[in-house]
Amino acid sequence: MPKSTALLMDAIGRQRLTVSNTALTLTIPSDTNGRPANFALMTVETNPVRWTIDGTTPVAVTTGHKLNAGDALELRGQDNLASFKVIRDGAADAALEVTYGRLKEN
Repeated sequence: MPKSTALLMDAIGRQRLTVSNTALTLTIPSDTNGRPANFALMTVETNPVRWTIDGTTPVAVTTGHKLNAGDALELRGQDNLASFKVIRDGAADAALEVTYGRLKEN
C-alpha cells in the first residue's frame, strides 16, 4: 500500500468547512516564510459533496467528482488548491475537514 503524501509534508494550517448549496473555495494559509500551502488533505466528515478544480463550479447531483462521508482527497499544487470548489451533494449540509501543508523537498 502506498504511503500517504500527508506524511511527506509540513502541516501549516487547518480549516473546517460547512458545505452547503453554494460552492465554496479554500482559504489557503502560508508558512512562516510566506510560502502558500501546496498540498491539502481533506476528509468528508458528514454527507456527500462534489468538487472541481478545472474552473467550473460543481453542481449537486450532476457536475464534479463525488466524495461520500468517510472519503479522503489529497490535492497537490498551488493552482489546484486555488481553483478547488466544493458543494454539497444532497439536501443536507456536509462537513469537510482540511489540513494544509507544504510538501517536503528531498
